[in-house]
Amino acid sequence: HGYRNDGEKTVEMEITLAGGLLTVRVSDCGVGIENIKLAMKPNYSQIEERMGLGFCFMQSFMDAVSVQSEIGKGTTVTMLKNLGGLLGEDEVDYAVGEEEEEETE
Repeated sequence: HGYRNDGEKTVEMEITLAGGLLTVRVSDCGVGIENIKLAMKPNYSQIEERMGLGFCFMQSFMDAVSVQSEIGKGTTVTMLKNLGGLLGEDEVDYAVGEEEEEETE
């Protein structure tokens, strides 16, 4: 949730399926995430009234989750799920890891 009740903002979503690899990319132009590693922990939220479970749910359903964020500019979350076995295709090799997680101030 990257906006503070501002109805003028948008969220973009891109979904692709290629070679059995599902990629879901969600981007906003919101407030950004101050500390990505901390935000990935259960029950952490920059907003006191929130539970802070979003990333936990993403990580439990997806094979990989990568977050890139810039304070005051927004956040992009990329999630990968290998569907190769479900689609009768070979397993897919992919890499989204900590080396891609960036926090820019």
